[in-house]
Amino acid sequence: NDYFFADLTSGWIRRLDPITGDTASFASGINTPVALAVTPDGALYTLARGQGASTGIVSRFQFV
Repeated sequence: NDYFFADLTSGWIRRLDPITGDTASFASGINTPVALAVTPDGALYTLARGQGASTGIVSRFQFV
């Protein structure tokens, strides 16, 4: 039930616990994260712009 958010310029993703209001670092060093999506199975997908204008990187994080 966490909310994930990213900062395009700083290149990080954080998570927010909506009940407590606490935030925590989730990932860093991501080159310009532009979109996040959580799927019904709980996986977090991220889209980062990458180095060039026509490159992009899709990453999947899954809690195990």
